[in-house]
Amino acid sequence: LQSVESVFGDLFDIPIYFVFGFLDSLDVLFYPDEIKKKVEVKFDEIGERVEKGEITPEEGYALFKEFEDGVVVERAKLMEKDAPQFDENMLPDKNKNLDDPPGEGPVVRWQTRVVFAPGGDAWHPKNRKVKLAVTVKELGLSKHQFGRLRELVGNRYHPGRDELTITSERVEHREENRKDCLRTLFGLIAEAGNANKMVEDVTSCCFSCIVLLI
Repeated sequence: LQSVESVFGDLFDIPIYFVFGFLDSLDVLFYPDEIKKKVEVKFDEIGERVEKGEITPEEGYALFKEFEDGVVVERAKLMEKDAPQFDENMLPDKNKNLDDPPGEGPVVRWQTRVVFAPGGDAWHPKNRKVKLAVTVKELGLSKHQFGRLRELVGNRYHPGRDELTITSERVEHREENRKDCLRTLFGLIAEAGNANKMVEDVTSCCFSCIVLLI
């Protein structure tokens, strides 16, 4: 980093923030490791050319910007290629039961942020926070399980959006907080899943009492 800073001189405030912001965004967007490696190699290659005087810092920044645009396009093509294919048999049933909870959409959505502290320090406390939004309808819960889940999460469930929100910033590393969100979600689903058994037990108990009374 010191070598790159000395090479880019007065341009350091703009390109280095931009470059490392872009590199960090690769983790947020779950880019494949080969693309991350390609970006790092290209960045080092351009920095070395600038250091040797083959190109100016301005030209180096322009080259990396052009390369970055190509990476974004390449990733978009990969995502389009890897997108799941659906047939009519896999489409959701439009004849919805009115007792079903509302909502339909992606199962989970992640939200993170990248903040750079003054002075070029890449660490910032807000970078550790992770927010997980879950479309509850897509979890496939029964009516009783859905009711139990709402009891467990309280106001973390937004009925208008049919969205459950889980946040975590317990530890410094964002990936660990992402795992913490998933552990919380899995625990809630497991606990809500017991609702059917609870209803069956209550029903069985009531039926036994009726038989005894008869």
